Amino acid sequence: MSVSIKFKWLLLLFVALVLPNQQYSYAEPIGGDFKICAEDCMLLKSSVEHPQLKDIHFKFDSYDLDEKSRSTLRENSGYLKANSSVVIEIQGHCDERGTNNYNVALGERRAHSTKMYLVSQGVSAKRIHTIAYGEERPFCFNSKEECWFKNRRAHFRVVR
Repeated sequence: MSVSIKFKWLLLLFVALVLPNQQYSYAEPIGGDFKICAEDCMLLKSSVEHPQLKDIHFKFDSYDLDEKSRSTLRENSGYLKANSSVVIEIQGHCDERGTNNYNVALGERRAHSTKMYLVSQGVSAKRIHTIAYGEERPFCFNSKEECWFKNRRAHFRVVR
């Protein structure tokens, strides 16, 4: 049985156990992840995340790093410097407001500003790749400020 099929079975088991008395719909995969909707929607990650690398969040229409983001990035840089073989991808994300083109450009600036801060902390630029997804891969699916905030992020993925 392939990994993809095993994951789908585990996903269906999760839905049956966690949401037994609720109506839910299964949505198409989103870039290797899956979206499940009951009352609210959630994104289930199919890849293993590294809890040592924490995402950072941005203010509306901004790619500036606030003090909380810089503090998180200092922690992330400590992990990366201690694990010099790790190569990462920084994904720039936006909320749903704005045009697709604008959000992809903003996501690119968010990923780049995040990379530049890590480089300033001593992490080699050769180990950091960036990509912008704009609004195309939301973490949260509600059209509310608390959800939009979660979507305005730089997400870290370990490539190798």
